[in-house]
Amino acid sequence: MIIINLETVLKYLKENEQRISMLLGAVVVLAVAFLIIQNLREENVNSDNVTSTRTESEEGFSGKIHTVAKGETLWSIAQSELGSGFEWQRIQLTNEIADPSSIEEGQELVIPDTESIPQGTTPAEGEMETPDTHTVVKGESLWEIAEEVYGDGFRWVEIARANNLANPSLIHAGNVLTIPR
Repeated sequence: MIIINLETVLKYLKENEQRISMLLGAVVVLAVAFLIIQNLREENVNSDNVTSTRTESEEGFSGKIHTVAKGETLWSIAQSELGSGFEWQRIQLTNEIADPSSIEEGQELVIPDTESIPQGTTPAEGEMETPDTHTVVKGESLWEIAEEVYGDGFRWVEIARANNLANPSLIHAGNVLTIPR
């Protein structure tokens, strides 16, 4: 039977403290390097999932096909494919997605061309867009304003775009926003 003397162990640890610290530091560095490499591999796999196949959709506008990668949202897809996360609704409308949070890894989405806009997103010919205004009340968000004005919170993007808001989360009581109609 082996009997371990606590004093001996503590003395050994104290004498080898520097070596143990260096060893643990090396393990941490290797772990971080491994995680970085894994992340880079995932990004490469995700970028390989995006295809640039041109297509003609049923609505009559062309675009390309994007295969949803793990962790992507309509916002991130719009950001990478259309240059602005605010364009996520165009992808939603093009693909007739009822719930924007319901996209899944591997799902194929049609990304509309930047020139083409799905039907129903612009005024009919001869119609004029007459913007209204809305004064922000304390505690109000763009989502709440869009629900109040349009009956659809997802249309907050239109308000943000019409007002050139760099950060849509930063609106303040008393701000007068243009509401496109």
